[in-house]
Amino acid sequence: AFNYISPGCSFYEAHFLGGCARVPPRPECAAPAAAHRTTHRLGVIVPYRGGGLAAHATLSHFCERSSARGGICHAGSGGGSVGAGAAARVLLVNQTGSAPFNRGALANIGFELLSRGERLDYLAVHDVDRVPAVDNASCAGAISGYYLFPGATPRVLHPKSYTGGVLVIAASVYRAVNGFSNAFWGWGHEDNELFGRLRWCGLVPRQGKNLDACMVHEHCQQCKHSTAAVRVEDTAALLHETRNIALLQRRLDSPQATMATDGIRQVSYEAEGRPRRVRCGSCRLQVIDVSLDDAAAAAAA
Repeated sequence: AFNYISPGCSFYEAHFLGGCARVPPRPECAAPAAAHRTTHRLGVIVPYRGGGLAAHATLSHFCERSSARGGICHAGSGGGSVGAGAAARVLLVNQTGSAPFNRGALANIGFELLSRGERLDYLAVHDVDRVPAVDNASCAGAISGYYLFPGATPRVLHPKSYTGGVLVIAASVYRAVNGFSNAFWGWGHEDNELFGRLRWCGLVPRQGKNLDACMVHEHCQQCKHSTAAVRVEDTAALLHETRNIALLQRRLDSPQATMATDGIRQVSYEAEGRPRRVRCGSCRLQVIDVSLDDAAAAAAA
């Protein structure tokens, strides 16, 4: 289903992401040597925006699917993933305030918060509207394999998702590239910019096997609304989309130029209270409300 112009190089990457350069791993991106472990601890970060969490249909569906056998909430309960008794921690980072949605900044905040507590070996940056097809028995192997510790090579859903949808990445690698950029306001292209960082570092993500039909995209209502807004030529949405495309194109040639100055270490936010537990099936889910820097959003508008 994907148009490749050479092995490992899609038409989209060649024409819209600056080509398909492949380099050996660069020492600038080398993560500190990790202790050898037979089990690994997984943290799941769900960037989110919306009130009424308990009644939100998209979140309810995420909890239902993720709590089922084979879902991500059981990725840490054995099977060589993260070790028996060390269930995956799921942190939903809920953006409040008037600033446009910023998925990259929310992922960086989630990483910072999860890194403060228990050991974090790897993470899944997980869109709330991407759910495993746990009711499809033929998908069981693909889903459980997708959530395993990825080592030095990040794992993505398919060749066109790049680092969107559900990204599985070692904490040391995420830290080495300084995470996502915080500069992409509105929907889209922060994932492509992170792909550019990883590609420059010689850490091009690999596709999870057989996942085209095994990670269902239950398009969230907020996403539908945002997409519809663009279709009717909502000025603000179009401006953000145009700006994000231009910003991505400027950065693709030399991602290392902004990698050190825009990411985890620079994210600016204010937590509104402490993390709280929210009922989410069998998931160990916590929610933190955060507001982002309105001045930065205004400057980017």
